[in-house]
Amino acid sequence: MIENTAQEAENKTPEEEIAVEVTDDSPAPQQAEGDSDELEKYTKGVSKRINKLNAKTRAAEERAAQLERLAMEKEKELQQYRAYSQQQSSAILAKEEEALNAKSAQVDDIYRKAVESGDPDLMS
Repeated sequence: MIENTAQEAENKTPEEEIAVEVTDDSPAPQQAEGDSDELEKYTKGVSKRINKLNAKTRAAEERAAQLERLAMEKEKELQQYRAYSQQQSSAILAKEEEALNAKSAQVDDIYRKAVESGDPDLMS
């Protein structure tokens, strides 16, 4: 038996004796994971910037709408003040006209009485 083992050892070629163990030390999977993480971080950053810009746009639109409503309210208020002012002016003019007509009627009445009585001082 010892002889058989010795003969087998002599018959073996060096290739058969060398045991090759293959390990995968390639950095490609690690880089792929790193690239994936980097891509994910970049995507998140871009997404955040887009969301911020969208929020700013919405806020600007809301402010514009609010300012437009405010401007419309102010325009309405201005129209009301103009209408009120016009009413007041018309009322004042009507009262002044009424007062002038009353004074004119009073003067006419006094003049008629002066003519009837023949009083020259009252006529003037």
